[in-house]
Amino acid sequence: MSTPAKKNNHIYSSAVWNGLGDRLGEYLGTHLALVAAEIDCMVLMKYALSSNRGSIMTDSVHQKTCISNAAFNGNLAMIRYLVEENRFSFHEETWVTYAAQKGRVGILKYLDEKGVSYVDIKCPMTGRTCIMEAAHYGQLGVLKYLVEEKGVRCSDEIRNGKGETCTMLAVVGGHLGIVEYFVEQQGTRCGDTIRDKEGMTCTMKASERGHIGVLKYLVENQGAGYGDTIRDRYGMTCTLHCAKSGNLGVMKYLVENGAGCSIGIANIYGVTCSKFARWNEGLATYIQSHRWG
Repeated sequence: MSTPAKKNNHIYSSAVWNGLGDRLGEYLGTHLALVAAEIDCMVLMKYALSSNRGSIMTDSVHQKTCISNAAFNGNLAMIRYLVEENRFSFHEETWVTYAAQKGRVGILKYLDEKGVSYVDIKCPMTGRTCIMEAAHYGQLGVLKYLVEEKGVRCSDEIRNGKGETCTMLAVVGGHLGIVEYFVEQQGTRCGDTIRDKEGMTCTMKASERGHIGVLKYLVENQGAGYGDTIRDRYGMTCTLHCAKSGNLGVMKYLVENGAGCSIGIANIYGVTCSKFARWNEGLATYIQSHRWG
């Protein structure tokens, strides 16, 4: 019985790879290099570039490049090959944020070795910088490298286009360890005065996303507010956000700790918790039992 081929292992002869590359090249045309980077295949990448079948290096529709695909996969060897042997430029690229998303500290260190300034570069899809992407995707190793070794700021004044702080992005992602890191070791805040452009607080974001562990930490360890008087610009409370997203566990926690979901709690459009939850049987039943407060 033959042994299955392992990913990226060069176990076939060059003739076999060339034949495979020719067939793929006929089908994929000049996109072959992009595909090679996306499927993380170094041998196919080398074939694509050496045979001039990789002239298209950018997928403008999905805003991806060969290097961004390699960074997403964490393939530092492929990045080195593209940059050092094929003279690809990375100085104006936004692909570095993909490395932060996926926790590729080695790629960030490589960029530092090359003298590339990437701290303020923003992801074309999200508009977030490397430290923001690391916070949102829960990449503590990247965060510690950026903050502790490179001195990148994560203070409450550093915000994305939506007005979200790094701490808020960690809350949105449900990453309790990173929220603790920011608050306890970096001195960021998570109380009622820290709001995004929509007026949402950290507790609202945790309620909306159903991250009960993060919510408990904010309320019980940091004293963050969650009551009926704390509202965003649309009059939404934590319970209203929770009802809209449909998380019964979070709703029970909020109500059992004094938040309201009665018919008197509504946003500026008059929508109550009951109306938000009407398609969620379990949540609707629970809210109905507390409709009078």
